[in-house]
Amino acid sequence: LATSVELDSFGKVKKAIDDMVAEILQEKEDEVKYRDTCISGLNENERTTAKELHSKKNLEAKIEGLGLTITGLNGTIDGLNSEIADLKKEREEASANRKEEKSDYEALMADQKQAEALLQKAYDTLKLKFAALVQQPPPSPFASKPPPPDLKAVEKNREAPGVLLMIEHIIENTKNMQQAATDAEAEAQDAYTQYVEETTKSVEAKEAAILDRTQERAQAQKELEEAKMDLDGTITEIDALAKSEGDLHASCDYLLKNFDVRQEARVQEVEALRQAKAFLAGME
Repeated sequence: LATSVELDSFGKVKKAIDDMVAEILQEKEDEVKYRDTCISGLNENERTTAKELHSKKNLEAKIEGLGLTITGLNGTIDGLNSEIADLKKEREEASANRKEEKSDYEALMADQKQAEALLQKAYDTLKLKFAALVQQPPPSPFASKPPPPDLKAVEKNREAPGVLLMIEHIIENTKNMQQAATDAEAEAQDAYTQYVEETTKSVEAKEAAILDRTQERAQAQKELEEAKMDLDGTITEIDALAKSEGDLHASCDYLLKNFDVRQEARVQEVEALRQAKAFLAGME
């Protein structure tokens, strides 16, 4: 009976040793798995952090570039608006000058036509008067002696061609002046019309350019806002990764630092238990 009890005790001890060995081996295996999980987690965290930091750098560069683009477009739009304002102001000034020139032309033509009419009237009057002086009545056949010639009339008759020629010359000069003024007016009007057309086209082209640049600016501003949102999300992700890395180090550093020692200790512990079991088996 004592032998039976002793054998039963040995069996329980051996069973306990087997359970302890199994538990230690399981802990050893669990630590290997946990170590692998720690290494995998830290490596994945490092890769993801590097990726997010790269994205952050690219987004910051993109935001800076878009900011410069928007600043440049603002300057371009402001410059175009200033140029349009200058062109419109110059066009208004040209219009005012054209009206003044036209008014001066009309006043000049009115004066010249009036002068021409007065000169023509004087010319016609003098011509008729000089013609009357030339046509003296013939002497009467019954007169005993012809009357003496009218010396004043003769003198005026001699002066008539020169005076008439001088008036004709003045009238011709007046007509020439009117023609020159009319030609100059037509040329000035043509130049003004061409200037207005060119200025209008230039203004329209600049307004179209402003529309294009405004659309480009709106697109750049939209992309800028999206980039800023992406950057905020990336920074949040980097912060989360940093916290996750800290948590991993807190739970893994001790294990990773002492892994080999702990594994060896368990191996030795198992070996000692197995030796104890073998010793008990030899005592049976």
